[in-house]
Amino acid sequence: MPKQSDGRRAEPSPTPPDDDNSPSTSRRTQRLLAQRTAELEHAWRRCRDLFENMPAMSVTTRRGHDGPPIIDDCNRLFPETLGYSRDEIIGRPLGDFYAPGSRAEAETQPSAKTHDPVAGGERQLLDKYGGVLDTVLHLVGTTAADGSASGTRATYLDITERKREEQKRRESQSRYRALVAQTLVGVCIVQDGSIVYANPKWTDISGYTSEEQAEFLSFIDLVAEEDRQVMSDRLRRYQATDSQPETQVVHVRRKDDRTIPLDVQGGPVQFGDRPAIAVILLDISDRIRLQNQVQQSQSLDAPRDVAHVANGFKNAMMAIFGHCESLLEQIGKADPRREQVEGILTVATETIELSQRLAAVGQPTDSSTDALHGEAPTLKPPQTLLVVEDEDSVRSAVREWLEQVGYRVLDASGGEEALQLAATHDGPIHLMLTDMMMPGMTGWRLTEELARARAPIPVIYMSGYPNTAHPFDEANGPALLQKPFTPSTLLEAVQTALDGGRPRHSPHHPQRRPTRLEGTVLG
Repeated sequence: MPKQSDGRRAEPSPTPPDDDNSPSTSRRTQRLLAQRTAELEHAWRRCRDLFENMPAMSVTTRRGHDGPPIIDDCNRLFPETLGYSRDEIIGRPLGDFYAPGSRAEAETQPSAKTHDPVAGGERQLLDKYGGVLDTVLHLVGTTAADGSASGTRATYLDITERKREEQKRRESQSRYRALVAQTLVGVCIVQDGSIVYANPKWTDISGYTSEEQAEFLSFIDLVAEEDRQVMSDRLRRYQATDSQPETQVVHVRRKDDRTIPLDVQGGPVQFGDRPAIAVILLDISDRIRLQNQVQQSQSLDAPRDVAHVANGFKNAMMAIFGHCESLLEQIGKADPRREQVEGILTVATETIELSQRLAAVGQPTDSSTDALHGEAPTLKPPQTLLVVEDEDSVRSAVREWLEQVGYRVLDASGGEEALQLAATHDGPIHLMLTDMMMPGMTGWRLTEELARARAPIPVIYMSGYPNTAHPFDEANGPALLQKPFTPSTLLEAVQTALDGGRPRHSPHHPQRRPTRLEGTVLG
């Protein structure tokens, strides 16, 4: 360092600042610009990656010149879901990809203003092959660099499967409610001790309306005092998820103060997203009454009276089997309510077994449940059958079973009505099924009268009496269906008769004795 003349060391002069146009300033500016550019490119790539791979369909639109919004960009999922390529989507109006029911939505229309944000609105998109997708839309406006509205960003979440499952659940619930409403047993749902649902049959059994039960009655209030403790214990057991089906006889006091016996079963369910108990109740008053009649009839001396009681039993069981057949066709094999219907069949079978003590004829046969599920025979072209039966419930069941497999059925409640019906019927009658014992005219007499009015018709006789006036034991005679019989037994006998398996009954040879064709439930 140079020294001054006085011997002191001279101070260095300060370095002047760089000029803005100096080379060093230019280099620093370029480095900073490159750094910021790299950061912006990285951020853009990240945003683009998020847009492309987001788990929902997304498009951006630009405002057209007084035209509909045009798709400016889309992510990967949008064309993949709708079956298009990216090039087939870019540049087309957004409304082109909406199903007809959604094409009038605001985001597809020309507008001078930015569309209002949409969150949760449902829209239907249309794929390339005409399929409709249910989606939930999230829509926000986009702006240009100068702050003016430039378009929108629309994101669609596919909820098609969820909607389908919801529809299936609603349909299943609707079928369940319809089945419960029409079932022959009482059903109620008990929650916190109160009846929160009751089907029409239960209101009929109890005598109280649904509103009365929901407003001021607990389930235990309806139970006879002597059975309340037992029923309370049962309700606690029904709440257990691992509880086994158990039947308990409980007496219920109706609104009119009559006490009736019920078979009661129950199990846990969810009602309104809360635990509850489904209680199924079967009125067994008639069963007990029939059992008492059986016991009384065992001491009767007159076989005719005994046979009359047995015939009443069998007609009642025919009606029960018919209703159970209809219910089992509506209930899937995995449905827990199927066990309840089969329980009714069990009760009916037990009751019939009691009536066997009155019958001189009857052999052990297959179970009612297996018989009800038998295969129906394959039908030829529709044929007309005449069914004559004075018991309404039996006639209705036989007609329903035959019509379900394609036969045309004419039905009458007695001989005179059957003759009038046959006289006014233009077409052929291929087969007649008639009860043997009816008020006013027997089935045997009806066959003779009908043969005089028109060509002889094949006949199947039906009877619930253990011994008929005309024994049915010759191999070449008409068939006899012993009540109660099942749908499969009936249809097999009809098909056999129509195929010529049994010769026609001739009224000129009453000594011919038709062959007995036993029912497969109970003889």
